[in-house]
Amino acid sequence: MNDAVFYINQLDFISIISYGAYGFKILTPIIKCKILKNSGSILVANESKWSEAMSEINKEGDNVLVKPDKNIVASIADEFRNELRKLVQESPREVVIDLAGVEMVDSVGIGILIATHNSLNNAKGELKVINVDKDIYSLFTTMRLDHHFTVEKAE
Repeated sequence: MNDAVFYINQLDFISIISYGAYGFKILTPIIKCKILKNSGSILVANESKWSEAMSEINKEGDNVLVKPDKNIVASIADEFRNELRKLVQESPREVVIDLAGVEMVDSVGIGILIATHNSLNNAKGELKVINVDKDIYSLFTTMRLDHHFTVEKAE
């Protein structure tokens, strides 16, 4: 089999996708990796081939700036949640999520933001969401999220 690129999730050091009547079935969410060998109906990937994180993360002292490069929706939820969990474990004073360029946040994404706020709040930290698209800002304010953490509309 020639090397091929598929989109599968990193669960451990290897991940599996299955092959059925309709072709390859992706069993887990999206992260890019390289398929190394085909052993029957299972393809095995090398963990050293994972793509970089979905967000640009800048740390400065006790403050962290997170810039997701994708919409915050169910298909990337596990990856984004894991990035934020790792950051919260470091007990930052403030986590700022810059949504510049993000056009969509679904209910799963909102859940991740709320969970991050709750975790930070328990650790005496704060969440701030900035550069929020006007439609997303309207959703956040309608849901009264701005009463729990800072939400700033994009200019």
